[in-house]
Amino acid sequence: MFQVGAAQSPLPWPPGLPMAGYIRRQQPAVGTHRPLYVRALVTSASDAPTQILLSIDTLSVDAPLTNRVRNLLRQRYGIAPDSVMVTATHTHAAPGGTMQFPVLNGAEEFLVTYAPQLVDLLVETIGDVVDQAISRQQPVTLAIGTAQAIGVASNRRDPVGPVDTSIPFVRVQTASGAPLALIYSFACHPTVLDAENLLYSGDLAGTVAAQIAQKWNCIVFPLTGASGDISTRFTRSESTVSELERLAGIASGAILSAPVTPSEDQMLAAALKRIALPLKPAPDEVSLRSAMERAEQRLQASQTPGERRLAESEIEGLRVALGAKARPFSIATEVQVLRLGQTLIIGFPGEMFVKHGLDIAARLAPAHVMVAGYANDYVGYVPTPDTNTGYESDVAVVALDAGESLLHCAEKAARICLTAASD
Repeated sequence: MFQVGAAQSPLPWPPGLPMAGYIRRQQPAVGTHRPLYVRALVTSASDAPTQILLSIDTLSVDAPLTNRVRNLLRQRYGIAPDSVMVTATHTHAAPGGTMQFPVLNGAEEFLVTYAPQLVDLLVETIGDVVDQAISRQQPVTLAIGTAQAIGVASNRRDPVGPVDTSIPFVRVQTASGAPLALIYSFACHPTVLDAENLLYSGDLAGTVAAQIAQKWNCIVFPLTGASGDISTRFTRSESTVSELERLAGIASGAILSAPVTPSEDQMLAAALKRIALPLKPAPDEVSLRSAMERAEQRLQASQTPGERRLAESEIEGLRVALGAKARPFSIATEVQVLRLGQTLIIGFPGEMFVKHGLDIAARLAPAHVMVAGYANDYVGYVPTPDTNTGYESDVAVVALDAGESLLHCAEKAARICLTAASD
């Protein structure tokens, strides 16, 4: 039987910090909608290495932060680095300054200037939360399910484009059957609140988690899936707290009412594959300025909030791209897989497109696959090869074949985890 401990703690951010995620937002935070959390799930089983899943309400995490956390937990508890996954929910309503993205010139416009003292505070909080989770381990059972949330996510590049409405989840239950923790993965940018928002908030991911926690009295671990081209852009009526609560209610209600199947699988496994992703060259300035003119014309002609935001986001991306300078030829990163019984949690280091998420789930069927984007590192957007225009393509730094390379690594790591039972 698995031994699981779960804990969470609000991030101790002081008020008034600059917020990450939107270039247009220039003012610091003025208050809080919902607390921002660090959440830790510690899982152990006989004859298997202990593994740790972290879900943090922040825009992204980078490799230096992940390495610091892994080194801390190895020194403190002897936990293997390959068994520690650090994920960000990708909220755009949290302080910036906790990560760097040096291969994209001008990234500070949406990441905020790097603040080492905030990173120190974040690492300290993570260590404290893991300590709590380890001390709370108890025997548990698992149940798995897949909810369907209609009307929350849509393709943000094309309102009739591909989308994944499924929300796979794992419910961790005490020996008496009471919910102890829930892990869910949703392929949707958790961005209902826009650049006008000045409140700290977990946004969509954090609000879904809070609503489920209120019903089930458990700790909820949001994972943001393959959401590079998916958001609420064409489903939200406005960017307000009330609309956020409404959309989150659809997703949380779907999870709460979805049927579950007991998982008898008692295997724990972890695998990590490192990869060097080729980068595309810095873009041509003439073509970028032509694209800027076209985007500005579309902005002037836009008739709906969704059309307006589509044009605005492309203009923002082109502004960043125009500041790009010479880049290295490649970037070193990783793909990680954690196996929790029948479930494979696949950590990708950036913003995969929804087709990538659907593809890896199909390749690994019938395994219960949960994608965790923004895991362990950040390489930016990873568009599909047919994506040549728009915000995501403009600010992407990886080459067009990066997605397939990451999927190949993920499949290899997953196969290692799946064959662990026969070792």
